Amino acid sequence: MYQHINDQVCQHCQGTSLEILDSYMNHWIQCNDCLNVFRRGKETFPLDDLIKQPFYNKLYKSLPKRLKKTVQPFLSSTHKFEDKSTWYDYYSKSLEQDYKATKWKKYDDEFLNFLETIDIDLQGKDILAISEGPGFIVNRLRNRVNSIALTEVSQHAADTMAHMLKVDSYAYDFNKDDIQQIVKHKKFDQIWLRSCIAFCNDIDRLAGSLRKILKNESIVYIKFHAPSRLNCLHWMFNIVTTNVWYNPETIVRAFEKNGFELLYPYTRYRQEEPIRLLPRQHWLNTMIVRYYQKLAEKKNKYFTREDRSVYYLCTFRLKQS
Repeated sequence: MYQHINDQVCQHCQGTSLEILDSYMNHWIQCNDCLNVFRRGKETFPLDDLIKQPFYNKLYKSLPKRLKKTVQPFLSSTHKFEDKSTWYDYYSKSLEQDYKATKWKKYDDEFLNFLETIDIDLQGKDILAISEGPGFIVNRLRNRVNSIALTEVSQHAADTMAHMLKVDSYAYDFNKDDIQQIVKHKKFDQIWLRSCIAFCNDIDRLAGSLRKILKNESIVYIKFHAPSRLNCLHWMFNIVTTNVWYNPETIVRAFEKNGFELLYPYTRYRQEEPIRLLPRQHWLNTMIVRYYQKLAEKKNKYFTREDRSVYYLCTFRLKQS
């Protein structure tokens, strides 16, 4: 259960107007006062309860191995002993791909173009890119910046990036580690957090810790998804997923409280076309997705209804001390 919320009060803002959106592997709780959305993972999933019943238990045990394998990803026992930190080990293999053919090429193009539009200079800068796996952008910037260091939650991915990209790369978990200790007290001109801040449970603590590793008047970029009912449903089959969909105002307040100033009004960085919650695996996906879509439409009156995947970009500067 996420530490900042329960079914009665939002510990982030003490709000009591809460709305719960049910999905297959998670409950999503929106505080209607601060408009942040928090995830609470389920201990058991609906199919677990179903196959405990004698008739369905007997039916499940009699299934051919192929059909039983189809059902297993939807049972909590399949995920019980998974090491969540290894989920991003796949970044290690990603570095073997042709960069131009990957999704990261598109993301990096958009990001670097955006920095140009707001006249942010990278020349000669020391940059820390947090949760930046697989790190392809290093090769694009190597001759422009003074240095670029990376972090990733997976130790294996961090080690692979260090080896293949010849950069400083650290294993770093928002919710367990002190970033100042991780980067060995180095100081940076810019820190990037691209599509990762939703894994951070305590945004105030993060802002304070980043301040300690920045030079005066340094820049922090945060690219993140806005809270939406769509995003919650889209990730319903993931037990390793975001902890919080932050309302942009929450991020701004946390950083301003820790000595930063917002350089530009937070910006809609990219707005994708509406995402259809299509089955990603098989017929069972389809049935479950349709059920929870209809349930949300019926029960979630106030839950944010953004029907597009919207990215925001906040650009902060650390005030001179």
